[in-house]
Amino acid sequence: MQLVGIVNITPDSFSDGGQFLSIPSAIAHTEYLIESGADVIDVGAESTRPGAVRIPASAQLARLTPYLIEYQKRFTLPLSIDTTLSEVARVGFEYGASWINDTSMLRHDPNLAHVVASHGGTLVINHSRHDSTHMQNHTNYGDSIEKVVMADLMVAASIAEEAGVTAIILDPGIGFGKTATQCIQLLQHIDYCCQSPYPIMVGTSRKSWIKEQTGDPSTERIGGSIASVIYALERGVKMARVHDIVAHRSAILAWQQLKLDRI
Repeated sequence: MQLVGIVNITPDSFSDGGQFLSIPSAIAHTEYLIESGADVIDVGAESTRPGAVRIPASAQLARLTPYLIEYQKRFTLPLSIDTTLSEVARVGFEYGASWINDTSMLRHDPNLAHVVASHGGTLVINHSRHDSTHMQNHTNYGDSIEKVVMADLMVAASIAEEAGVTAIILDPGIGFGKTATQCIQLLQHIDYCCQSPYPIMVGTSRKSWIKEQTGDPSTERIGGSIASVIYALERGVKMARVHDIVAHRSAILAWQQLKLDRI
């Protein structure tokens, strides 16, 4: 499984908002994630947590560009930009990024897919049904959330392909416009999602659905995060976007060894 390490250059992300807002702290954290075994780094300059206020491209780039300059100097690991805006994506590609992680399913900026295609990039399409401010008001999925989510994602993937994108990853959007119960139901049926022709990535790390089960604050939800990633891995998920690379990498290696040694 590929592990995508999270770097939030934001003051308001749900788990680590403000911790890596300065460029030195963000670069130090990036170095730690890479040394810990991350396969990709995903950096975001706008919080996408439920209730977060959207910010314009200019504000995102003011936070992001100094980081990109330093990243290009220091690191060669593939870099993903967490944004819904083509202007931010374009600058990211200019500084060597290779992925765009879009939580809007191409709704916010119709040009985003064309920018990804023109740079030969990978597009991660993260399921959601509204922007961060209102997403938790749109949680009606009927009885089969996995089927609705995948139908939505396949429509977005088709739009991306029509724009010329050739590398697509789908993320069912755990915690994006979904109740805790719906997050669990979606994970329980993640094998259905993995029937897609595209690789599936999950982002369960430290999210609030875990708190509903354990009562843990965001920084202490590592156990629930790891359990969900191992569960997803067993059912065909190829990638996970996580905060805690060391703990997840160790758990996955132990799980793999246990499977190999079983008699």
